[in-house]
Amino acid sequence: MTHHRYETQGFFEEAVFDLYVQSDAPHAYAHIGLGGHPVYRIGIHGAYAEAGRVPWNQRSLVVTLIHELLHAVHPDWDHRQIIPEEKRLACLAGYFDAFAEQERMFFSGRMSFCAT
Repeated sequence: MTHHRYETQGFFEEAVFDLYVQSDAPHAYAHIGLGGHPVYRIGIHGAYAEAGRVPWNQRSLVVTLIHELLHAVHPDWDHRQIIPEEKRLACLAGYFDAFAEQERMFFSGRMSFCAT
C-alpha cells in the first residue's frame, strides 16, 4: 500500500482474503476469485505451502500474492499493466530474485504463468 501509485486504502479496509492451497488449477502459481467482492479467495500452488520454511519460496509467494492482489485492486487492468507494477513493487522490496524462481518453476513444468 505504501509504494503502490494508486489509492488502495478503501479497498483494503473492506476486503477479506481467503488463502488456500489450490487443487482446481494445479499448475498455476496462483489465482484469485474476483466475483465475491469484498471476499476474495486466493488459491496458491502446493509448492508454496511450505513457504515459511524455504526463504526463496517465501519471496516467490509474496510476489505471486502481489500479482493476485493487483488483479483484485484493479479488476480493469490486464497483464500489460499488472506485470510492470508487480515487478516495480517487488524490486522496491528487494524481491527481484523471486522472478528467477518463478521462471525456474515454469521451465521445470511445475507451474505456469497466468493464461489471461
